[in-house]
Amino acid sequence: RLAAHYKINHVNVKDVVERYRAMAPPPRIAPAEDSAESAEPPAKSLQEEVQEALAGETGRLSDPLLARLMREVLRSRPCQNQGFVLDGYPRNLQDCQALFAAEKTGEDDQAQPDDGPVTAAAPTKHDPTLLPEQVVVLEATDEFIKLRLMHLPETQVAGTHNTEEGIARRLATYRQQNTADNEMTSYFSERDVHPIPVDASALTEERVQQLISTIGKPHNYGPTAEELAAERRRKEQEEAAQREAAEAEVRRAEEADRAEKQRRHQIEAERLSEIQRQEAAILAERSKPLRKYLMDLVMPTLTKGLLEVAKVRPADPIDYLAEYLFKHTPDEDTEGAPFAPK
Repeated sequence: RLAAHYKINHVNVKDVVERYRAMAPPPRIAPAEDSAESAEPPAKSLQEEVQEALAGETGRLSDPLLARLMREVLRSRPCQNQGFVLDGYPRNLQDCQALFAAEKTGEDDQAQPDDGPVTAAAPTKHDPTLLPEQVVVLEATDEFIKLRLMHLPETQVAGTHNTEEGIARRLATYRQQNTADNEMTSYFSERDVHPIPVDASALTEERVQQLISTIGKPHNYGPTAEELAAERRRKEQEEAAQREAAEAEVRRAEEADRAEKQRRHQIEAERLSEIQRQEAAILAERSKPLRKYLMDLVMPTLTKGLLEVAKVRPADPIDYLAEYLFKHTPDEDTEGAPFAPK
């Protein structure tokens, strides 16, 4: 959880060993025939030593070899650049001294003999690039640990040491190696890295947040290569989605503009068509021959008026005819009936 929150490497000792077990053997370069080195076998790499030890009778790594392996991992570029959370190792004070010790010089060899284990009373120099800045100690009773193991699924128990006998043996070993005078946490306390005790039986979300607040904000050099690649892919996907959305919006606007233009064009075409129809009707009406115009619109009324004048024989026939035409002209527009009163 802490490694995920701070985005740093989770270094679990079991995962490290299994990763080295699965590695392909490194290539061997044969020395030249005339080389002086041909008489001596080439030195084994750390990977070869680890794989040979795992393939041996015990199938386990010796303490010095395991310490070398973990130092190699902690010195790797990802751990040095991003940081790490060390899980499952070191197990005791001697592991701490082997894992975090500074590289020895000639003066150190004279001042500090290698015979016998080094206790807390004789602190050794440490490598500041490997020593963690924070140490969290999960405290739990033996009963709580055994009860938790009982609830593990069978797939996580089969073929491991997570059995009742195995956990009892490991707890006894831990108690034996971490006595009051030889406790692992004293190694860190002497180097001003004060362990933070946490009750494993009450490890709630609130307690985890309090622990994160105590540790503080991350100050590593940035995300890992995998995180950078994932962030780059995420940004590319976002940019592609934004481009697609913008292009879709442009297409929608263009389609709406085309539809509006088509609507206006249709309205204008209908209006022009109606105007043309009306003009054509007027033109057709006005293009009739003058005789037909007179016969259709003038002569019928004029003929009736003349007959009426002949019948009545008024004193002023012209004035009478005029009055007759005014009274009997059809009620139409002046275009169709030129004799209608104005």
